[in-house]
Amino acid sequence: MSSERVSSSAQTVFRAALTGGVIAAVINAVWLLVGNAVIDGSVRTASPGSSDYSNLAAWRVAIATLVASVAAGVLYLGLTRFAPARARTIFLAVVAVATLASFGAPHGLDIPGSQKFILTVMHVVTGVVVAGALTFRRGTSSAFGRI
Repeated sequence: MSSERVSSSAQTVFRAALTGGVIAAVINAVWLLVGNAVIDGSVRTASPGSSDYSNLAAWRVAIATLVASVAAGVLYLGLTRFAPARARTIFLAVVAVATLASFGAPHGLDIPGSQKFILTVMHVVTGVVVAGALTFRRGTSSAFGRI
């Protein structure tokens, strides 16, 4: 395998990861603004290891979403190198488990249920959009026909 092909593949994976990350960050920021309007206040959260609650800013959501998308890209790239035949299946299973496990963070906070719901939806959006961006295969058949 030539280094050009590996580099191109890595570039493709990280482009997809960042594209998914940006799309998810925008959706999450809009969802946060809608959530803030609906609950008539601001979603509050605490930093890891802190008991001081503060309003959640859209830029913090965007950074967290982009960090998650890059981490997902690294994982997917590693799986395509070391388990190419099953990379997509393993990746989607890991994303599903990680997304479910991430629900513990908002549900462990001492905030109202409506705010927990808003945060949980953001976790789902990140997992689904980033995984979709990384695993989408153009020109393949799907439940929706040929894409």
